[in-house]
Amino acid sequence: MAKQRSNRDAYTGRGGQMAAQAELLMRHLNVAVPEIDEGEDVFAFRTGIGEVVRIQVKTANASPLKEAGRYVGRVSVPLEQLLASSREELYYVFAIRRDESWADFVIISRQELILLYQDEGVGHPNQRAGELQLHLSFGPTTLTCGGVGLQAYRNAWQQLPLLRQPPLQAAPDVAGAADEGPPASAAPSSG
Repeated sequence: MAKQRSNRDAYTGRGGQMAAQAELLMRHLNVAVPEIDEGEDVFAFRTGIGEVVRIQVKTANASPLKEAGRYVGRVSVPLEQLLASSREELYYVFAIRRDESWADFVIISRQELILLYQDEGVGHPNQRAGELQLHLSFGPTTLTCGGVGLQAYRNAWQQLPLLRQPPLQAAPDVAGAADEGPPASAAPSSG
């Protein structure tokens, strides 16, 4: 039974990772998956820009709550990863699947999650498992964790630095312009 649950969890986790990648692609970011998982599931980048966004995806199958339109998703973040003193910024994407579709994505930086954990008491540290467990409660227009509002992070892809800047404009087609002949001001004079 434990092996069957482990396989199901692997499918769920990989599905969430691929759903997050699809969302990034739809926002004109390219994605790469590292060959070795060292705590980063996806690298997002734009061609022509040297910046790479490191992303850790956590996936949950949501459970319905009694009130209509409300549900809860549970994700865990490794405490060692969360509290690491790395200079490289890391972003978490919590992919929440409800019924038969992806319902929500929660996008938050490691730094913001640390502050919410330390200052607001967001999440429950499970020292034995080495995880910060987050019980995300969703309503039609609300997202909370332990009574703290997180709606600002719900489907907030603009949290990723590369999505705060517009995509690069394509360069004009120089080869196509040559076929049209020189501009009028560059035409030889007949005089």
